[in-house]
Amino acid sequence: MTLSLGLRQGEALALHWGDIDLEGRRLSVRATLQRLPGKGLVFADPKTKKSRRTLPLPELTARALRAHRARQNQERLAAGEAWQDHDLVFATREGRPLSATHVILGSFRPICARAGIARGTRAAKGLRFHDLRHSAATLLLGQGVPQRVIMEILGHTRITTSERYLHVAPEMTVEAAAAMDRALGAV
Repeated sequence: MTLSLGLRQGEALALHWGDIDLEGRRLSVRATLQRLPGKGLVFADPKTKKSRRTLPLPELTARALRAHRARQNQERLAAGEAWQDHDLVFATREGRPLSATHVILGSFRPICARAGIARGTRAAKGLRFHDLRHSAATLLLGQGVPQRVIMEILGHTRITTSERYLHVAPEMTVEAAAAMDRALGAV
């Protein structure tokens, strides 16, 4: 979700199934989940006015969400009366909100390790969950999506903020050279 839509971690953790239309392939960001000192996990308004947005769902993401919902329904049945129905897309096995720490330690780092991106290696030095948001922006740029559209998808107020998320991959410079050949009639 973070990689395909560039959601902030708190936005993803605050998603309710009512925010997602799997048939229409749309997702609405309406809240964020934050840990506040003395209050624990609380739902809050998104970071900015632009952060409140509705996004089209890529088909791959919609399929993954359908499969996730089926697994979650099995967890709900297994939990029985212990299930707390908050209608959350991402929840504990008992339906409660997930903390950012739980996601990092319980999912993100183990997935990185299985992918060969171990914490502490040169490739993963400082790898953060938030880097998935940067990757989403860079992937979109590499697919030719205009920066203004990337700004809207990420929920940024200014394009200059989005520009900090855009990184040039080596393949992009090769494609730029090919584009110049086409423009100059060399191909």
